[in-house]
Amino acid sequence: MNVVPAETWKSLTSNLKAVTEEPEPALPSSTKPELPSQSPELKFYLIDIQQHIDFPFQTQKEKSGTIFLFGKVWSEKQKKFVSCTVHVHNVMRTLYVAPRERAIRDTSIVSTEEEIDIEKHVIPELLELRKNLGIPKMNFKPVRRKYAFDEPGVVQGESDFLKVVYSYEYPEVPDKSLRGNSFAFIFGTKTSPTENFIVQRKIMGPCWLRITNFQAQSTKLCWSATECHVEEPWCVLVDSQGMEPPPLSVLSLKIQASVNQVEKKSEIVAISGAIHNNVSLNRPTKNQDDIKTFTVLRKLKNMALPTDFDEMIKKSEFPIRLEGNERALLGWFLCKVHLLDPDIIVGHNILGYDMDVLLFRLKENNVPHWSRIGRLYIPKMPNMHFTGGTSAVQRSLIAGRLGCDTYLLSKEFVKLKSYSLSNLTSHLLDVKKDEFDVEMVPQMFLTSDSILELCKSTVVDSILNMKIMFKLNLIPLTKQLTELCGNRWVRSLTGARAERIEYLLMHEFYRSKPKYVLPDRIAWKGETKKEKPKYGGGLVLDPKVGYYDSFVLLLDFNSLYPSIIQEYNICFTTIPRSKDSKGDWVEVVPPPSHVEKGVLPKVIKKLISNRKAIKEQIKTSSDQDRKEQLDIQQLAIKLVANSMYGCLGFTSSRFFAIPLAQLITTKGREALKSTANLTTNQLKLEVIYGDTDSIMVDSKTKDLVEAKKIALQIKKMVNKLYHEMEIELDGVFLGILLLKKKKYACRIVREIPGKPFKTETQIKGLEMVRRDWCPLAATMGTHVVNLILDGGEKGIEKVVEELHQYLRTQASEVREGQIDNSCFIITKAISKNPEDYSDKGLPHVNVALANKKRGLPVHSGDFIEYVITTGEESVALRAKNPDQLGGEVKIDFEWYLANQIHPTISRLCAPIEGTDSALIAECLGLDPTKFKIKEKVSNDFRLPTSVRLSDKEKYKDVARLTLKCPQCKTEQGEFLGVYQEPNENEPKNDGEHFFRGLTCKNADCGYKFTLQFLKNKIQLLITQAIKKHYVKSYYCQRCSLQTQQYWVKNGKFKCTKQSCEGTLVEKYDHIALLLQLSYYRSLFDIDRALNRSTVENQLALKKIYTTHAESCLVFKEITQFMDGILKENNYNIISLKKLFSFYQ
Repeated sequence: MNVVPAETWKSLTSNLKAVTEEPEPALPSSTKPELPSQSPELKFYLIDIQQHIDFPFQTQKEKSGTIFLFGKVWSEKQKKFVSCTVHVHNVMRTLYVAPRERAIRDTSIVSTEEEIDIEKHVIPELLELRKNLGIPKMNFKPVRRKYAFDEPGVVQGESDFLKVVYSYEYPEVPDKSLRGNSFAFIFGTKTSPTENFIVQRKIMGPCWLRITNFQAQSTKLCWSATECHVEEPWCVLVDSQGMEPPPLSVLSLKIQASVNQVEKKSEIVAISGAIHNNVSLNRPTKNQDDIKTFTVLRKLKNMALPTDFDEMIKKSEFPIRLEGNERALLGWFLCKVHLLDPDIIVGHNILGYDMDVLLFRLKENNVPHWSRIGRLYIPKMPNMHFTGGTSAVQRSLIAGRLGCDTYLLSKEFVKLKSYSLSNLTSHLLDVKKDEFDVEMVPQMFLTSDSILELCKSTVVDSILNMKIMFKLNLIPLTKQLTELCGNRWVRSLTGARAERIEYLLMHEFYRSKPKYVLPDRIAWKGETKKEKPKYGGGLVLDPKVGYYDSFVLLLDFNSLYPSIIQEYNICFTTIPRSKDSKGDWVEVVPPPSHVEKGVLPKVIKKLISNRKAIKEQIKTSSDQDRKEQLDIQQLAIKLVANSMYGCLGFTSSRFFAIPLAQLITTKGREALKSTANLTTNQLKLEVIYGDTDSIMVDSKTKDLVEAKKIALQIKKMVNKLYHEMEIELDGVFLGILLLKKKKYACRIVREIPGKPFKTETQIKGLEMVRRDWCPLAATMGTHVVNLILDGGEKGIEKVVEELHQYLRTQASEVREGQIDNSCFIITKAISKNPEDYSDKGLPHVNVALANKKRGLPVHSGDFIEYVITTGEESVALRAKNPDQLGGEVKIDFEWYLANQIHPTISRLCAPIEGTDSALIAECLGLDPTKFKIKEKVSNDFRLPTSVRLSDKEKYKDVARLTLKCPQCKTEQGEFLGVYQEPNENEPKNDGEHFFRGLTCKNADCGYKFTLQFLKNKIQLLITQAIKKHYVKSYYCQRCSLQTQQYWVKNGKFKCTKQSCEGTLVEKYDHIALLLQLSYYRSLFDIDRALNRSTVENQLALKKIYTTHAESCLVFKEITQFMDGILKENNYNIISLKKLFSFYQ
């Protein structure tokens, strides 16, 4: 059993070193803490901040007013940086009380007629409140502050506030007391000690601090190497000298668990760690392979180890430690963590599952000194419930060590269909890594070789986690984000984008002169029901669907929303906001040009200016290390600037402001619409699509130089309208298949200096890039896209021929089992815990529930992988985890062909003439009668001449127009229209041969069909076609049932037959009806006939039409008659004039 491929093992472990074995040290809790330095000032590099944790031997004051600073200090004794914890005592609550202008009721202190005086009226009322809350001491100080937010009753602008300071050991002011008779509101009651400390001490993320007046701890409260405390927060100062940060120690963990089938609990059987002691914080780490590893394994209960196991351990390529049981394994592991003392613990899904399992197994086994997993000494583990996801409480138990989850962070910085470890390593590292089946763990203890493979798997996973961290630059990138915003690094490592922006704005408003009173944090109320947006979002222009084979220009506004904030000076401080009598926000307008720049525009301008300066440094720098460092900085700035708008529209943000968010999106829509209109009206170019901040323009040329000149014209014309907003050429497409909003495929041009340009296929919004479609559908879809995009060169007939042959070949390979099982895996995210879904008929939910029963980690936000297997049950019940394939569990190839491949290909080919849903089904070996035929008849759809079909092919399935002479009753047969395309063996220039007149073919009769006769005949046929459409008969794509009954599920008509989950489609839908009407019109359209004929036939036809002028007049009358019919029945046209005619 080879769990780890040999080439993978060799490539990852060739430079590995074993972690030196060391005896377990004496427990630090029994020794006096070591003082970090003998000098009067301590140079301390801050990594993390943690609020107090309840220690049983601390006083309430020490618990409530203390925060812990975790970081690194230089040790002269050890000649290296070591871990250090600084306890900061007496962090105080800081409140700001906003006085009213008048009291709201008469009291013995104040009357409603008096102006409120802080000393005379507000302080006495607060003293009464202090007495009621049992707070012995409050300090008061009147101050001048600014306020610019939306708390009702609080005066906007600069005014007098009362600053109130008291200890965190006393209770906060309850919500019912936040408003008083003499004061409008009390701000800061829910502000945490950490937030107060960070903002007031102006700490911007990881940085060097100067710690003064520090003292030794009398009792050791931490597992760090050194420890001290300060009595006041002002003893902590930011060191502005800008020294290089020290390297950090990173431990990558893989915890291998197995389900105890008797107790139904996950138990730990092995842990591997990879340690790197020199990880850089400002740039990519050098010597990334300088990794040491350890592995600890335990025996399984009631299972003896193989007799040759001890000999196998001695010969192992890497060290393996064997323990007798889980408790001993965990104890040895904690000792190893304490000895290594890592600053960061990294793992794949470590915060979502592994840490949860570890903490619960530590508690279950009553392992002593379990808190060594973090850096705070905690005697007793709090009560917890196993949730399959590490909660905030559980994360606080590893305080002092940063948790870096490669699963969580890769979802923020990389776009993939799946974030499993195997998929991440494949895409990021080009390393093959199979997923490990935890159900196989007990069986792997049967032989020494399989136990070794189990250990290899855990070692490889720990190394891969480290390499993914390095590849994505997760440590320096999140550090840069944290330094920009001034939040806690540990929060940046868990995403928390909204919180980052909150901290950035809090710092900016606090640094203003005078300072601003900040809005209070909005308490998290748990998951709420999704609501519709309360204001309009970005504008999406209707696409002019079709295939364009010329150069198409993509022009994009740089950072549109941040630029709008600068352009129109949008900020809390510049735009007054109010509500109407109904309580709805009144729409706002930008401030006048003379208004001073607000805080938001200033922050964004600073960010963008810094980014531009950094990008210039990257261009001029010759130092590769410096370039990499600068690139991380500019990427961090970009992420922060683009997130700025989000805090205004995020309901859980303390800076949530609907009027400002609405104004920004309104100006964005105006900019896009204005750009499209200017391009169309002034440059006479066609805008084929637009979305939020970009437009696509058809250049109508196949000359790249000319196309770029056109882009430059658009850019100059648009940019002169703005000061801060700027549009740029973001891409050039040579051929684009535009299907609908946010769905298109194109060939993007890649220019290489001194060489001919190349093109790459780019796909947006289609099935091929969505997770809930299998890789096989993506592969085949991409191939078909490339065939279509090549259509201009090959011709449509050749493209359709190749397409059909490709589908036949692929279908055959699928059925013969020649396609790898991994190509059938479907991935879908669960938005909540699987038990919370009311609809258990969803395949991914069923698989998630089954995974939990098997002991696999599952929680909200996970991406669930599954395959559909054969059987008679519903699709949901036939969905299985891919690792369950084998034996009787086989993939249902027919289901995939019908439900994954066919829909993908059919949608892509919808605009292509010469194929349809039924033909595609036939090529895939499916029953074509079960699939709806979709014809391409939209007048809006654009196709180059090279990919148009003949009328014969286009109208092959419509009802034909046949005539019968009203005079001699002779059947005239099918009326072929004013022009019939010749066959290859027919003459090419005999116009008479192709002309169809209006005379009875019976030579003895000679009757000429009149205009009224033809109108009546066509009107009758149209009435019959419309009636056929409104009968609304359906058939099932799965079981072929024909019915007029249906039931609706998820907006689709579902089959009424029991046990069938097929979708019903109309037998004769609006598209088929429109095609029929279009056919009748085509028979009489002289201009169309001329345009579609060859040049040599056009001359002959014009001569014949002149000779038969009387018949041509009838043809034109019928064409106009059909235009009227089509105008009334065209489903995609709405006449507003007609719709509102009753108002006239």
